[in-house]
Amino acid sequence: MKKQLFITLLISIFGLLAYGQNKKLDFEKLDDAVVLVMRFDEFGEFIGHGSGFIIDEEGIVVTNYHVLKDAYAIKVKTEDGAMYEMEKILAGSEEIDLAKFKIKKHVPNERFPRVQISNQFPKKDNQIWAIGSPLDTILMNTLSKGIISKTYFNGYPGLSLGKVLQMNAEIYHGSSGGALFNTKGEIVGVTSGGRKDAAEKSLHINFAIWIGELNSLPLINKEKIFDETKLRVKLSFLHELQYDRK
Repeated sequence: MKKQLFITLLISIFGLLAYGQNKKLDFEKLDDAVVLVMRFDEFGEFIGHGSGFIIDEEGIVVTNYHVLKDAYAIKVKTEDGAMYEMEKILAGSEEIDLAKFKIKKHVPNERFPRVQISNQFPKKDNQIWAIGSPLDTILMNTLSKGIISKTYFNGYPGLSLGKVLQMNAEIYHGSSGGALFNTKGEIVGVTSGGRKDAAEKSLHINFAIWIGELNSLPLINKEKIFDETKLRVKLSFLHELQYDRK
């Protein structure tokens, strides 16, 4: 009787674990915490975009450092179309290529939807989903699916000094800083780059930086990391037309 009870208990436990791993993820809900990161120059002109995601209901966003680096100003667009200005960059590392920044609330008590962060390093062959904004802002929060193809514990040359995840989920320019989810709907990585052949064709070899690297980012606490020595002068000319008064 005890043996049969033990076997039944084991079957129930494994059944619950299997359900937890295979239950259908609500990607519409996950979208709510994934954002478009819009980059502007010192003249207020749009110069490109990246991706990001909110990790705290107070409005803390994670993205790649290189998304913020050469931008004079940053704005964030959420899934519902709302626009937010960046308040300040909290922490970041160019070598690891990760950054955290805070957005300005529209009202003092505003709360933001956020993602859950995984505390486990993923394994080879784990299923993953990437959400980001590839190529064009109109493609905001595009979903792609794949597996972890390989892991790197000592960085990847030209990408990051941190732990890196190789995957075959499709990402493109603009996906930098996007969210990489596991089967539980938890963040395991920040989508960051990929390899292409000589003809600029994707090789399905793409990379994400392990989310655990957030814990080692040095503090910045600045409004921007833009190099002020790169400020340009914009010349404009006023041509006055002379009219005969009637």
